Amino acid sequence: MPKHIRKKRYYNYNNKACKKYLRIDFNYECAYCMTHEAESIHGFKSFEIDHFKPRSKFPEDPYIDKYENLYYSCHICNGEKSDDWKGHLLDPCHDDIYGKHVSEEMNEKFKLIPVTDEGEDYVNILKLNQKTHRGIRKVRARYQQKINQKIKERKRLLENIKELSEFKQHELTEVLSVLAGLEDERKGPYFNLIDDIDQEYEKAFEETFNSVFDGENVYLEKVYSEYDLDYEININERSIKVFFRYEESLDFNNGVKQIRIPVEQAEEWKEFEIPVMILVFEKDKNKIYFNRFNIYIDSNPIKTNNMYTIKIEKEDELKSNLKKFKEII
Repeated sequence: MPKHIRKKRYYNYNNKACKKYLRIDFNYECAYCMTHEAESIHGFKSFEIDHFKPRSKFPEDPYIDKYENLYYSCHICNGEKSDDWKGHLLDPCHDDIYGKHVSEEMNEKFKLIPVTDEGEDYVNILKLNQKTHRGIRKVRARYQQKINQKIKERKRLLENIKELSEFKQHELTEVLSVLAGLEDERKGPYFNLIDDIDQEYEKAFEETFNSVFDGENVYLEKVYSEYDLDYEININERSIKVFFRYEESLDFNNGVKQIRIPVEQAEEWKEFEIPVMILVFEKDKNKIYFNRFNIYIDSNPIKTNNMYTIKIEKEDELKSNLKKFKEII
């Protein structure tokens, strides 16, 4: 089974949020060598967006900048892969590379061992056995050994607990200390090392939203769902999907801000059993504007160039028009 199974999204290469979603969908790892951001000296700054099918080889391909062709890659693999394209490189999102084509075991020098011709090409093209990659795998293996030792120690202490007729204070302290430390470490060395490069505006949005509904039975949850639906609102035991758009400041033309949605994406939203709400956050003024997609699109089914235009009214600011918001959800 492929390591990376991505969600369906409509962001493309030129969208500023594209890298954020690639990070999430690829679990903060390089698609090719599996190096985690926290294993790289410069963290996420060492990671880039790679076109699996190179732009230089397929300049006329209308899908070349689409999300499905974009992979989260460390700068080493992106550089080694470059624009070399013979059409036979294994695809991390479609091929079971580690297991079927490349052994999950390593030799004593932490080199990967190909088990098929395709796997050998994959390792050689990306130069996955170069010194830098082997060094990362060495550190990772040592860390895993440390965790395995902790697990054995935990098992021993739990067995001792069963044999004790009553706890002695120092023994109890030892047990709790080791168990607590192990649980923290089993989260992985990466749990607290991921840089939240895209979180500032989301945090501001969440604080603004929650302040409007302070004391009410309304909950906003970040879900990063498919089809670019990042949030879900739970209100009075009902769920609402949220398409979230962020702007530093908004320019309203005659009291209207237009949001363009691809027809394909909108058609997916129509199939949902629960409604979709469009929320636009203006960070400069900490204001949220809304429009319920399902109601609007039913009364304004106009599309041009494979895009729907959704109008956001300036008067539909959440805090000042909360009554309408509650009515349409």
